[in-house]
Amino acid sequence: MIRKWLLLTATIPLFSLVFGCAKTNSPLISEIQTHILVPGESHSGLWLGPGLFCIPSERPRSFHIFFSESDRKGGDSIQKKRYFTVDSFPGKKELIADWWKQWEAHPWPEALLGKTDDDGYEWVPTFNWKYHKKSGKWLGIGHLLRHKDKRLDHHVEHLAITWSVYDADSESFTPWKSFRIHIDNVEKPCVAYGQRVDLENGDILLPFSAVREFTGRNSLRWSGAAYCTFNGKILKPEKISELFTNPVPRGFAEPSMTSYNGKFYMTLRAEDGFSHVTASNDGMDWRDPQPWSWDDGTPIAMNQTMTKFLTHSDSLYLVYTRITGDNDNVFRNRAPLFIARVDAQKICLVRASERVIFPNKGMPIGNFNIRDVSPLESWVTVAEWDRSGRDIPCNILLARIIWNRKNKNIN
Repeated sequence: MIRKWLLLTATIPLFSLVFGCAKTNSPLISEIQTHILVPGESHSGLWLGPGLFCIPSERPRSFHIFFSESDRKGGDSIQKKRYFTVDSFPGKKELIADWWKQWEAHPWPEALLGKTDDDGYEWVPTFNWKYHKKSGKWLGIGHLLRHKDKRLDHHVEHLAITWSVYDADSESFTPWKSFRIHIDNVEKPCVAYGQRVDLENGDILLPFSAVREFTGRNSLRWSGAAYCTFNGKILKPEKISELFTNPVPRGFAEPSMTSYNGKFYMTLRAEDGFSHVTASNDGMDWRDPQPWSWDDGTPIAMNQTMTKFLTHSDSLYLVYTRITGDNDNVFRNRAPLFIARVDAQKICLVRASERVIFPNKGMPIGNFNIRDVSPLESWVTVAEWDRSGRDIPCNILLARIIWNRKNKNIN
């Protein structure tokens, strides 16, 4: 079943910026530590999309760290890939600033390299890595982009979902594979690089967006969830949920999912001045998405932005950027980066809980990643991304969310 609707417009008040601090008044978050993970002056080029995975435990270990290197002109073209490993994380705060100096640089894994076809087009996969508890493997899922001379080339009509598996025992990645979602028996260009939900039986609920009809960059997308099986070797989509869209350019995009207290939640990017949220009891039958709002019912103004969940066994949070009234100096208002608690019953954000993770320093920090690294710690990683073309240092940033109580989702 495919649903679509017109969303009511509203006059959105612009709120003053709420600044965060290291200590929080949250009963669950003890503190938020922020660090420069990699200083921008330490490397050439522009490193983006910091991603990592590790063995999550009381003392997380075996870190794998990935960056995409792009140009400085604001595009999404990928020039190079950077890959590092390091055994452990520093135990003392003062050592974190030099942690990157311990990283061992490796060639990009051959199994994850792009492929060039006979017409000279390069097909470049990207991955969002997460530990799959049932199989004991790391499963990376992302999307496939088509490049020509290192530039994106008609990529929307060629989008596909990519995946690869990392086995710690053999220290190897499987060669990446890709597939497309079939809607009404028609194969559709699609992406799935948001947060997924791994079920207890090992199956996966994978949020995706698919191009309904190709009309260029602003092609309207559907969003939904694909129920996939994964046996540690093969990822296979079995069925899809009902789909929903938004009658504005691109529709809904960049969906991320989580599960909390027996329910499923999905957050969605849109270009109507808001990001949106929906909920489901089974991950397949979804409510009509609505704009994210504060707990007083006021919709939250957001500008074409990614939102992601930070999930603790005792509470649910959202990480996001929004229009504050004084951050028009940043591309698409993508700074500061905020965190707020989700009222999971009302499906809204508790405004009094909002805190700044990273402040507005004039550069967008809206493309971020979230990882659980231990029962008492979760990370937010992000790259400063100056989009003016200037050759200025852009730092890789790390925020450590320190919990007061153990996250039972982490073994």
